[in-house]
Amino acid sequence: MKPKFTLFENEKIIFNHKKITLTNYRVRKHSGNNISSILLDNVSSIEIEYKSNYTFLFISIIDVLILIYNKATSEITINYFNEIFLYLFLFFLALFLFSINRELVISSKGGSSISQKESFTNSYDLTKLTDNIEKQIIEIKTK
Repeated sequence: MKPKFTLFENEKIIFNHKKITLTNYRVRKHSGNNISSILLDNVSSIEIEYKSNYTFLFISIIDVLILIYNKATSEITINYFNEIFLYLFLFFLALFLFSINRELVISSKGGSSISQKESFTNSYDLTKLTDNIEKQIIEIKTK
């Protein structure tokens, strides 16, 4: 992927991840017209943390309430068990989605930060990006 910015002299792209680009000098996030950039020698911390999406928790609670209401007002039939299974499946799916979101936060000494949300399936890329940032910072400090 070609970067959406001009590279410095002797600057090389180390890693690209969706909207975040790591070079040997900086980390830059480009989102539409917004650009955030932190020079590697100003990075103070890198954190991958779980950030839950409360929409999924809300959906799971509504699902259980609908299940309780429907079962209290309906007769037991063959479809009764199929409906219970469907509601329980949706409930556990929503709880699973609530619990798997991750966010990468890169903070600078000046207080600015770059963040990128990812699902659990893409969290390996976040770990790889974090490792590459740390490796570049160590290389800068040992020069």
